[in-house]
Amino acid sequence: MTEDLRSMTGREFLRSVGDDVDKWTDAGIAALQANGVTLDRAWLRSFLDDAMTAAREHERRRPVP
Repeated sequence: MTEDLRSMTGREFLRSVGDDVDKWTDAGIAALQANGVTLDRAWLRSFLDDAMTAAREHERRRPVP
């Protein structure tokens, strides 16, 4: 990613990456690497994709008040 995500607020980050799992994955990997941590990209992408899918499913099942 060319943007410095570390300097963004949460709102700016969400506007920049939206719900694109690959952008979230790249941001996560960059943040980990900046702190000297390595993590398998495929594993992190799968984890984030599962979490995003679960959040979407939860939102669809919420009853309308």
